[in-house]
Amino acid sequence: MKVLVLGGVGVLVVVLLAAGAVFYLNRKTEPDQASAPPVKLQTKPKNPETDQTNKPLDTKPQSKAKPTAKQLKEVPRVPSPTELAKLAYVQELVFAPDGKLLATIQFFSGRAHYALQIWDLASGKELLKLHEGNDSVEQIFFSPDGQFLACFFFHHSKVKVWEVSSGKLTQTFKAPPNTVFGDRLLGFSPDSKAAFAAADKNVYRLNIEDGQAQMLERIQVNSDHRMAAMPTAPFIALAGKSLFLLDEMNGLGKSVCPLSGATTQMAFSGDGKTLAVCYVEGHIDIIDTESWTLKTTQRREKSEGFTDYLRFSLNRDGKYLVGVPDLDPKAFGDDERRAELWDVASGDMRKLTLGLFSQIVFSPDGNTLAVAQSNSYLRFLDAKTGKPGEGSKNP
Repeated sequence: MKVLVLGGVGVLVVVLLAAGAVFYLNRKTEPDQASAPPVKLQTKPKNPETDQTNKPLDTKPQSKAKPTAKQLKEVPRVPSPTELAKLAYVQELVFAPDGKLLATIQFFSGRAHYALQIWDLASGKELLKLHEGNDSVEQIFFSPDGQFLACFFFHHSKVKVWEVSSGKLTQTFKAPPNTVFGDRLLGFSPDSKAAFAAADKNVYRLNIEDGQAQMLERIQVNSDHRMAAMPTAPFIALAGKSLFLLDEMNGLGKSVCPLSGATTQMAFSGDGKTLAVCYVEGHIDIIDTESWTLKTTQRREKSEGFTDYLRFSLNRDGKYLVGVPDLDPKAFGDDERRAELWDVASGDMRKLTLGLFSQIVFSPDGNTLAVAQSNSYLRFLDAKTGKPGEGSKNP
């Protein structure tokens, strides 16, 4: 039995040895990869931005990275042209003396900036853009000869004057040290050689030719005084306890007629023969400037939350007056504003419901009212009736 066992083990050993020999011989016939030194491939490292190997062709448009909140804050969004038509607000509107040009101050709420422009009224096209920026622009006046346009800049307390024909900035007047002009640009002298502005307690003559600001030493004013430059004579009307007439050259003045209370606004007719004085109580005195006597008083019923006139003006010959009352919007709707057109001689008043508008002024000939709607369109009304006149323009 033992022999048989040992014999089986021997056979098993022989088989194993034979198999090992065959494996060894087969292995020797192949390259000895284990003993070969490693080969380092010298390839350029791939740049993920430029290497296009084995990458599918991407035909989709590449989307730009979204701006961060900080970038959005630093770079204001510029509205599209469609949006600009909705956002533009005509803050000031004035005709050139010949009635052919129109100057506007527009405020763009989408970009919080102002634009001072001159337009050709016949075509509705912009001729000049004199200023565009964030500085608040207020009050514009054409000189009587139409050669110059003066404008007040609120934030820097400056008055700038441009030559209308070329758009060239002619002069820049800064308020004297420790004073500000405020919003008291008064207009031009009749000879168009100077403009006038009040700064604190003084009135200054701004000479266009030499750029000098000359203080009229004999005039002392305060914030309650209302002033207006007479368009046809070298005088400034000043409303205090009485109405004073001041000489534009030397500041000498004299009282010309009494007033019936505290005033809010004053306006001359285009021919200088009539002066309208508006009072805190809401009534308006019409004064003849040749005799300095009261011609008539326009009174309105205190209703609808009336507090004052936002603005008012006389036409050229003083026969008609238009005013924009400061009314409670709840009295007639949030989407409307009202103007009042007065016949000075008869005292009749016509209420004009014009929707939302920002400015209403008479044309130089006094026959037309131009209304700046909130959509930047101009509407033209007959000055006598308040009814629609010629077609609208869009500055």
